[in-house]
Amino acid sequence: MVHSIPPALSGLIRDYEESWLLGFNKHLGIFSILEAELWRILEGLRLAWLHRFERVQCQTDSSEAYDLITSLDASSSSIYLVRAIADYSSKSWMLDYVLIKRETNFVADLLAKSYPALDGSTSIYYVAPTPLLPILVKDLHGPYSLDIVIP
Repeated sequence: MVHSIPPALSGLIRDYEESWLLGFNKHLGIFSILEAELWRILEGLRLAWLHRFERVQCQTDSSEAYDLITSLDASSSSIYLVRAIADYSSKSWMLDYVLIKRETNFVADLLAKSYPALDGSTSIYYVAPTPLLPILVKDLHGPYSLDIVIP
């Protein structure tokens, strides 16, 4: 089933103290919710690998995506994105997948609503966008719930 979702995928990479290392977003258009989540995971792993992070915990709020990428059959999945993610799992780094609650993914969701490049390239933020700073601070203390529009 294809749903209209935010026109971008997004994610953020934090260090062990939950401090911002980088965020990203990328224009996708309309995909199924599962495909969008798999693209987000793949793009996050690609960026973590390119930046030579050695220990990575990849969090997803999609139990369907989590089940696919942690399956023993992931490397031979009929879904290309699952196979591509499995390729990153076999690289020489410490990679762990964690299923999280939807409300703990608030910052990434807000980042998706910022303005990604419409040409399909990935926008990378090495400094947290100013509108996200108060949410990042509150996010350290648990899930945050507030409707905010990023201009």
